[in-house]
Amino acid sequence: MNWLLYPSLGILILNAVAIAKQDFRDRLIDVRLIILFYLFNTLFVIALFSPSQILLNTMFSLSYVSFTVLVSYFYFSCKKQDDESFFDNYLGWGDVILLIPLGCSFEPLYFIFFCTISLSITLLIHFLWVRDKKVPLAGYMVLIYCSYHTIKISV
Repeated sequence: MNWLLYPSLGILILNAVAIAKQDFRDRLIDVRLIILFYLFNTLFVIALFSPSQILLNTMFSLSYVSFTVLVSYFYFSCKKQDDESFFDNYLGWGDVILLIPLGCSFEPLYFIFFCTISLSITLLIHFLWVRDKKVPLAGYMVLIYCSYHTIKISV
């Protein structure tokens, strides 16, 4: 299945650039781009891992993302007493939805490292140079994700 690796990564990179451009510009991501990202990321992951490893990675990423989102939701619910929507004002649905396929291509410990490092890089870049209150997290994360995998398979 290694013949899937390079074409799927190439299309994944093009899709990531489209997602990032749309997220930076509009702070929204088209559902079709997310579906394409899921599709080509699945092909990419099939070329990298065995089915059992993909299942383990998927279960862990679902658990980790769910736990992180729930903790964040409860934290902001306690901090803010008004009726602001957590997903509209703090964390977008596109950010959450895109974390799942990203997690499928990392072993559990590496996924935690990826989330921590990419969030740190995102916040540093965004608040040092852009200085906007709304962070296009999904856009930055897919670019960091594709950069990581491009370097990984090139070395």
